[in-house]
Amino acid sequence: MKERYRIFRIKEWFEYFNIPKQIQEGFKKLGIKYLETPHWCLDDFNKISSHFGYLEYDAIDLNEKASFIIYLINKVSKMKFEFMLERIKKYKQQGYKVIVIINCKRKNYFNLLPDNIQILHRFKTDSIIPQSREYHKKKVYEKLKKLFKNLENLPIKPKAIYGYGSFFREKEKIGDIDLHIEYDDKNPLWEEFLSFFMIKDNDPNREKKLKDYYELRELIIKEREKERTKNKRLNSFKNKAEKKKFQEKIEKFNLNINLLKYCTWGELCGDEDWEYGVRFMPDLRRIFKKIFISRRKGIEINPFSELDDGKNYILLWSKEKPNFENNYNEWKNQHKENYIRKEYLHLVEDIDKWIDQHKNFKKYPTVYSQKKYSKLNKQAIEEYEKLKEAFPKEIKDSDDYKTLSKKINQLRDQMKNINDKILKKKAKLDWEDQDHFNENIKT
Repeated sequence: MKERYRIFRIKEWFEYFNIPKQIQEGFKKLGIKYLETPHWCLDDFNKISSHFGYLEYDAIDLNEKASFIIYLINKVSKMKFEFMLERIKKYKQQGYKVIVIINCKRKNYFNLLPDNIQILHRFKTDSIIPQSREYHKKKVYEKLKKLFKNLENLPIKPKAIYGYGSFFREKEKIGDIDLHIEYDDKNPLWEEFLSFFMIKDNDPNREKKLKDYYELRELIIKEREKERTKNKRLNSFKNKAEKKKFQEKIEKFNLNINLLKYCTWGELCGDEDWEYGVRFMPDLRRIFKKIFISRRKGIEINPFSELDDGKNYILLWSKEKPNFENNYNEWKNQHKENYIRKEYLHLVEDIDKWIDQHKNFKKYPTVYSQKKYSKLNKQAIEEYEKLKEAFPKEIKDSDDYKTLSKKINQLRDQMKNINDKILKKKAKLDWEDQDHFNENIKT
């Protein structure tokens, strides 16, 4: 009978899960010698890590009998992160020492981690929270010029691209460039590519298409295994797909290599199938984003397909108007005053939305927390009411593009400070509430 758990020596564990050197150093200081993990995590490591966003281990020091719970965090969404947080709370109540190992990108919701757990991470700086980056507006403009010029050479193009956010306000340094893309899912090149993966029940060629689909998958799984044996670190699928020998192997499937290469090993090998219960289906948004942005930093794509009525959009590129510089100058010379007035009014209206949200907040896990949550919401409402007084809905005749831009920047900063402060206090209150609840159960 197969054992349910496997115990690793710490060096073996480092090698098996490719733990970064910075994290290894942290483990050495803790003096942990052995790690215990369920076998089901080892059998399907890629599938499990993509499903949960993290893997959980029991670390045991056999000499001192001290017990730790270790979390190796991979690609974790906020929902999965909050689920992990609940598990951490339970372990803390049972007296475990909890260590969280961050092995993915910096995320804002790492703010929710309590202060009394140990965190190891691979980042060069001490912060696990994303640091706000700033770019000079002139450099951003030059970056956009290159980006839109390169659009002519892409295998697939969208219907239109819009811009919004700080780039269109009076500001010397800005954060990310915010873009909204209107995709063209009827593009013949995309439809042909997608048809290989889209196999309907009533398709007369269903059996043949399924056979081709799984034949391609087996071929790619074998290629991935070869790459893993050759290299300690697995190179990207894009790197593999650009090699002539590999292209010859998949030529018979008649797939557009300029689209296929932007898929990942995990997607094509079926690592995600376990999570969703369906075959992999290429996503136009994800693939176009990779093609369009490539490795350029500081560009944020709106994840939603529909334009949001609450946002102020500027057309930067479309099939009918493909010249980015002309489109930008048209906005700058003819529409920027109207744009900034609308932007200011939209933002001021958001204050009322936040006030309503705190008034209607009714998450009281226990009677103990009810008063504290109510007090916290009252505090947030009071701070937002002060903002309403400082930033009225009326726009003066003397308010121009420059003065309204300044007001918007100030209001956004103050709203962010209030939200961050309240979010952190609520996270702390959640932990206190859980501790109090468990103390009552014991007594």
